[in-house]
Amino acid sequence: MKIKVKSNEFISTVLLDPIEHEKKISSKSVNTTVTMLEWLKNLADTKGINFSKSLQDSIKKELNLF
Repeated sequence: MKIKVKSNEFISTVLLDPIEHEKKISSKSVNTTVTMLEWLKNLADTKGINFSKSLQDSIKKELNLF
């Protein structure tokens, strides 16, 4: 493939990590259902644990995303 450019233009190669790019541009949240032991949920509720944040952090860690 030949790309024509004018004398005052240039072509540059850009490397992009699609996962990193998606993390930076996407902030859409989705709902999901999670099943857990009742006593565990009750204990977490009493401690004020944020389930969404905890689940996201755990999944990111499992996927080596941070």
